[in-house]
This record gives sequence, structure tokens and C-alpha cells, in this order.
Amino acid sequence: MNGRRTLLCSIVALFVLPVLAEQHVEHDSSIDFGKYRTYAYRKGTPAARPEVQQWIEAAIDHELAADGLKRIDGGADLYVKTYAYAETGIAQGLTFAYDPAWDVGVVMLDTRGITTGTLIIDLQDAESGATVWRGQASKAIAADTNKAKKKIDGLTRKMFKDYPPR
Repeated sequence: MNGRRTLLCSIVALFVLPVLAEQHVEHDSSIDFGKYRTYAYRKGTPAARPEVQQWIEAAIDHELAADGLKRIDGGADLYVKTYAYAETGIAQGLTFAYDPAWDVGVVMLDTRGITTGTLIIDLQDAESGATVWRGQASKAIAADTNKAKKKIDGLTRKMFKDYPPR
């Protein structure tokens, strides 16, 4: 009986794995990213809450500064545009419960609301206006502000992990 329970739990686990961050980074491989020394922000689609937009920009500033770029107000080599939005949907999963009285497992459908945030960061060549690097990440939004800020920092760090592209 123990083997059947383990097998059933393993099968159910395939359906109830937590939502993982979806992330994608792409760049123009013909560009020499070493030529970029300064950056400035351009209008994109800011986060609905101003403090969240500030967290996003602070995370980007941290990553670009670590790569030797300096933020300036105008006349930069590179422009940063951010697009931040949230979508609310329904997440469904299976929940497993064990009833020891009957020595059986019960599988139940679990439905709940979930809000997913998406952040797109474009780096554009100031001279041509072409997007030379884009990072995109989506993840379930945390209601706790400290956790939300940490998620933004973590996602941004992962996006810029291999910046500048080699």
C-alpha cells in the first residue's frame, strides 16, 4: 500500500508544482556592448504603483552600475525602457489528502485567484533607437511588500546575469 501511495503522490505532484518564474533574455549579437558607458531612462509602461516602479529602476541601476554603466539625465549611449503590468487569473491544481480510516487517497481540485506580474526591460541604442537587449520575466506577485521588492531584485539580477552578452 505504501508504494501505491508514493506513486499517487508523485503523479499528483506533477500537477501541483508551484508556478516558477518564466524568464527570457535576448540581445543583438552584432552589437559591441563594450561601447556603452552611460544610460538614461525613457518612458515605457511604468508599474501601476509608483513605489514599485522605483524598486524596478533601483534594481536596474544596481545591475548596470555593477557592469560599469553610469546613469545620466540626457545624452546617454543607451536608453532603458521598462514595461510593467499585472494580470489576474485563476490557478488550478490538484491536492492530495490521505484518509487513514479507509486507507485511501483522495484527490481534490483546488482553484484560487493568482496575480502574475510581468516586467520587460528594453535597452535601446541611443543613436539608432534599436532595441539591442531585452529581458522579460513573469512571476506570481507577492502581497507582502518586502517579498515583492525581493522578487523584483532577484528577477532583475537573473535577467542581467550575463550582461553584457559575450
